Amino acid sequence: NEAFTAVRQAYRQIERAQDVTAIQDPGPEAMLVDPLLPAGVPSVLYGDADSGKTWVADALMIYGAMSRRFPASHGAAGYRSLLIDYEGSEAIFWRRMRRLALGMNMDGLPAECIYYWPARGVPVGDMLDGLARTIRDRAIDLVIVDSAAEACGGEPEKADTATSYFRAMAALGVTSLTVAHITHLEAAPGKRPQAPFGSRFWRNTPR
Repeated sequence: NEAFTAVRQAYRQIERAQDVTAIQDPGPEAMLVDPLLPAGVPSVLYGDADSGKTWVADALMIYGAMSRRFPASHGAAGYRSLLIDYEGSEAIFWRRMRRLALGMNMDGLPAECIYYWPARGVPVGDMLDGLARTIRDRAIDLVIVDSAAEACGGEPEKADTATSYFRAMAALGVTSLTVAHITHLEAAPGKRPQAPFGSRFWRNTPR
């Protein structure tokens, strides 16, 4: 309609250029988990099947929860995490987290620190409103997506698919970690994987 068109045109005409001398020194780069996860930007964890990627991601969720409960012993303020899951189920997630907790001699999983979102095949970009509301209401600091191919809503090999996915993640406004697979060539014995499966933007866009 005319009102929407007028607002869109006005938005596109906003002057955004800044003199570099007017930009305040932001200080050192902020890290949610030093040195693994820069705060407020997307990261990608990629590797071959059964290489432990999901366990690493789950361990980061446990670490954030433990740091919230015992900040003095962990040297960090901690964070709340949300897993958007395309590959497992609520039961599988619970069992993994329980095993990690037992391995860390925890009596149980801490409440209001770790959250689970069953994606059920719906691309991240199609769930932004609900995700944004949950992130706001639960004060989520870290969103983990497992995994990229199912979450992106298109063909991972195409640049548009990758860039659209990262735009959707940026719209959530929090630190994110996306778990991704690699090609058969990258998984060859003795070869160090250089990039996740799909467009080069899966490697070039995140930190």
